Amino acid sequence: MPEEAIVDAPIEEVIEPVEGAEPVEGAEPIEGTETDGGEALSGAPLWKAIQQSLSTTDKKTVAQVRKAIYDSTEVSKRHPEGLKGIDAVLESVKRLSADSETPDAVPIEQVIEETVQERTFWREFDNEFQQGDPKIIGRMIEANPEAFQRLVPEAINKFAELNPDGYSSIVAKAVVGYFQDQDLPLQFKLLDRIIPQKSDDPSVQQLIEGYSAIKRAFEGITTMANKPLATPDVKKPEATQTQQPNQEDAATRLRDIEWNATIAPTSQSLMVTEAQKVLGNAKLTADEIGKVRTAFREEINARVAINTPYQNALKAYLKANNKAAYIQRVQSEHKKIIQGAAKRIVGDVLAARKGKPAPTTVTKPAATKLPAEEGAVKFERIAGAPQAQGLKVDLARTPQHMLVKRQAYIVGRKNPVTWSPK
Repeated sequence: MPEEAIVDAPIEEVIEPVEGAEPVEGAEPIEGTETDGGEALSGAPLWKAIQQSLSTTDKKTVAQVRKAIYDSTEVSKRHPEGLKGIDAVLESVKRLSADSETPDAVPIEQVIEETVQERTFWREFDNEFQQGDPKIIGRMIEANPEAFQRLVPEAINKFAELNPDGYSSIVAKAVVGYFQDQDLPLQFKLLDRIIPQKSDDPSVQQLIEGYSAIKRAFEGITTMANKPLATPDVKKPEATQTQQPNQEDAATRLRDIEWNATIAPTSQSLMVTEAQKVLGNAKLTADEIGKVRTAFREEINARVAINTPYQNALKAYLKANNKAAYIQRVQSEHKKIIQGAAKRIVGDVLAARKGKPAPTTVTKPAATKLPAEEGAVKFERIAGAPQAQGLKVDLARTPQHMLVKRQAYIVGRKNPVTWSPK
């Protein structure tokens, strides 16, 4: 922790320290916190600038000032758009409230939870409907049995139009079931014993023919009832399924390129700022500046390539067309990597200028002195990036040039691993 970030605080009050905070574009400056050049200060530089002036102030007030600086810096880092952007998001969330007249009546957390539950219900409902899942009937009855009963007659009429044979089969089953309850099959058997097959008497013959017609109608209904109910298979839009992913992938790739172009200047500026902090009053030549930037880019590319949660988050932002979240996440990740690697990268360049190896603050075991020489160190091949395999990279033992070549030491393992690109 930087010395200037430490302030005595009352024992009963825990105040978070101000560390590694940088000026953020768009953050509103606090009065009296500008440098000689007019640049607004924030975070640790601001605290250092005002710390001496608070030497006679009571500890509780000093702690509150420090916490206010910390909170302001964290808000600026996590939400570059500032309080206006946060307010805009909250106002958008309030629009989800069921009470449009007084959206503040329900806590925002409850509004979000209710919206998520409602969205989940309707997504499941739609999936069941699209798949023709009978469970959807149970959902409808459970939600409102009276409304379901009101809809069923119209549904039956529409079913008769779409599938006449299926409708007839259902009706026939109901009719045959009723006839069987009335012992009609037994009555037919009894009448077959009494009624002759043919008669010379015209009246009897007419009776025989009428009975035969009734019996044939019953047999026809029975046959219709025994036919399996034919329903069509659920149609899936195959053409859309095969074409849509390609279109989405192309749009996502283009979006990724465009958004990255807007982020690059900020990351490059941060590279210069962090390098200058390490250099102090020293200067780099144009060639050395190019080497520093190249090393930073390689460091960023190597580390984000093995960061599966980060990659998944970016894909989600791209798919949702959420540019603000995408830029904020990338800038935050780049800043963390650049700040962590600045001392080592600049040290390597300065050491190369003097013609001797760069000093290191990490003591490495003998087995890691030549990690790139696969003949000297036995590499274990794994199926993919460590994070994807549930492994944690040991960053203390893994230099940047190993990550570039998809090599790394794993926490808890002696030998390094290597993997192939997907």
